Amino acid sequence: MNSIAREAVRPAAELDDISVIYGRGASAVHAVRGVTLQVRSGEVLMLMGPSGSGKSTLLQVLGCLRHPNTGQVTIEGTAIASLSENALSKLRCGRIGFVFQHYNLLPSLRAWENVAFALELQESNTTQVERRSRDVLSRLGLPDRADAFPSELSGGEKQRVAIARAVVGRPNLLLADEPTAALDSASGNQVARLLTEVAHEHGTAVVLVTHDNRITGFADRIATLDDGKIAVIKRNIKLQGKALQEQWPNEMEEPDHYSDRTGLRRGNASSLG
Repeated sequence: MNSIAREAVRPAAELDDISVIYGRGASAVHAVRGVTLQVRSGEVLMLMGPSGSGKSTLLQVLGCLRHPNTGQVTIEGTAIASLSENALSKLRCGRIGFVFQHYNLLPSLRAWENVAFALELQESNTTQVERRSRDVLSRLGLPDRADAFPSELSGGEKQRVAIARAVVGRPNLLLADEPTAALDSASGNQVARLLTEVAHEHGTAVVLVTHDNRITGFADRIATLDDGKIAVIKRNIKLQGKALQEQWPNEMEEPDHYSDRTGLRRGNASSLG
């Protein structure tokens, strides 16, 4: 799915004037302040900003793990405030995938069994679960590591297993918290590339919280947060230009700029941090 096609797809998630406050009275902390944001199917959206700017809290709100104090969260057209806890649990299980910073793999399970764990609540056929789990590991470049235990895997391999677990259920929304933080440059780029493929080839909305400036070139958009608010949203017009060039190769040159939401060009990919 290219950037042009993604523009017309219904949002996977929408945040409308979201605020999250921890504590009460004088000790209250405003983690998120009036954030309005649309998450589009088939795109990679990165949330960036300094520590304490509200990135992880916003990710928890998108994942229906935390209720905002004010504002509305809509997942694929459904306002989650109207859902029961049971319905929310089913939504998280069936339509949202999570990639955690520290992998959260179960040490007593082999790689494919860790992936299968995410399917067991959806699929009762044991043979089918194993086949799908091994298949997604193979597509992520780990066909020979499916029977390895987490202690036998490298950091990059563990992260790919975690991604496999997140995508095996074919979620519509994939949320990743610092997925490249503990990886070297090569492994980090590999993980970012895999997540980009999940978005662009399968139509999944991928949202990454990251401090890693090395992978910003993989983003379709970058929302920079500061003090709980979105300071600016930049779109990668290089990727959009590439999609246009693929459709009409004789009619445009591929741009190499990013622009903010005002449409003004601001530098190149390396200046996006």
